[in-house]
Amino acid sequence: MTFYPNIVLKNLVLTSIVLISSISSVAQNLNIYKATEGIILDGDLTEASWSRAQKATNFHQQFPYDTAFAQTRTDVYVTYDDVALYVAAICYDQNPEKSYIIQSLKRDFSYPVSDAFAIYIDPFEDQTNGFSFAVNPMGAQREGSLANGGTQGVTTAWDTKWFSKV
Repeated sequence: MTFYPNIVLKNLVLTSIVLISSISSVAQNLNIYKATEGIILDGDLTEASWSRAQKATNFHQQFPYDTAFAQTRTDVYVTYDDVALYVAAICYDQNPEKSYIIQSLKRDFSYPVSDAFAIYIDPFEDQTNGFSFAVNPMGAQREGSLANGGTQGVTTAWDTKWFSKV
């Protein structure tokens, strides 16, 4: 199975975005274009704005070597409108016969031990503080904040309302 997460963050003021998939550690800066029509949060990327969106791809592994390219392909697209930031990803699966690793279906699941797609947003452009949003293949959500360059990881004590569809 291929994992198609679709995330919408409403009322977010964005100055910069850094995208990282669950298999990636190298950030990619994107030019983000405004959507020209309404985006339906359904996991289906049929709106014309998705075809105009710049694609982030060629991510790197996080483990065991952060200098090697990811073994599986992930394509990420970003657009926005007057009220929301939309992030879509196509996470290809080289072994569709294997089950996903899902540690929990609870909100704020443990990210390092679950298959998931995550984005990290750096609105201060300081590469030190920001926010994380993740969704697993079964639709469970996780969000948190980053401080001090993420040296203590993502704290999930911060909760906010956002939407996703897998």
